[in-house]
Amino acid sequence: MSHFRLRAGVMRQTLGREIVMLDTELGEYFELNAIGADMLELLLSGHSEEHVVRQITEQFEVEAPRARSDFAELLRQLLERRLLEAVD
Repeated sequence: MSHFRLRAGVMRQTLGREIVMLDTELGEYFELNAIGADMLELLLSGHSEEHVVRQITEQFEVEAPRARSDFAELLRQLLERRLLEAVD
């Protein structure tokens, strides 16, 4: 799995347990709830998908298949909206 970082021009702000991201080029906001925020922080810290899923299942009492599916969807959305970019 690749490592990821925020694309240049994307700002993030933590608000309580949530994260708000702003694409400064498009002027669009993207909000993450507490689970999504934790997933993003773990991902940006270089952790593997398995580590992220394990942390989320332990912290939020979510079943592993659901956490894995939610993580895949979050990653897809962040890449599709060009908020993240892969770094090899």
